[in-house]
Amino acid sequence: MLRYLPGPVPCVPVNSQTACDHRFKAGPLHERGQPPDREISSGSFAWNRSTDKNTMSDLTVEKIIEIHDEIILKFDGANGVLSESTIHFMVYRINKTKDIFRRAATALHAIGSQHPFVDGNKRTALVVAENVLGQEGYYIAADEDTIVEFMLSVASYKSEPDEIEQWLRMHVKIMEN
Repeated sequence: MLRYLPGPVPCVPVNSQTACDHRFKAGPLHERGQPPDREISSGSFAWNRSTDKNTMSDLTVEKIIEIHDEIILKFDGANGVLSESTIHFMVYRINKTKDIFRRAATALHAIGSQHPFVDGNKRTALVVAENVLGQEGYYIAADEDTIVEFMLSVASYKSEPDEIEQWLRMHVKIMEN
C-alpha cells in the first residue's frame, strides 16, 4: 500500500539558516477505518494498495530510492540523494529486525530525521513505513492532521524510534480483504 503526502510538506527548520514557507494542503485520506483497494486521487493523497504481501519483505536501497523518485515525480520537489550510506545502514538495520512495527519505526525515523534525500524525506519515510506495515496487513489509520503533526515531530528530532514504534502501534488497523 502506498500513500503519498502532498509535496511539499512543511519543512522543519534545523537551524536558524533553514527556512521554508511550504504549506500542507489538507485532503481526505480514505474512508474512515477502510484503506482503499485502488488508486484514489483525493485532495492531497493518492493510494495504491498492493495485494502482494511480499512486496517489501526484503527492503532494498533501490526500492527506497524508487519510492522517493516516484513521490517527487508525482508531487513535485527536488530530486536527489544526499546520503546513500544513511539508506544502506537503515536497510541493514531493518532487514535484521523481525518485528514489523520496529521495522517500520526504524525506516520512518531514519528517513524522516536523518534526511538522506534532497527533498521529500517526510513523504518517503511515511510511504516506506506504510509499505513495511502493509506487508503484514496493517495500515496507518490516523487522520491527516495527526499524521502531519507526527511527521513534523519526527523530522524535528522530537521522536525517537521507541516513541515512533509506540505511535505506530496505536495508529494502525488491520486491512480488511
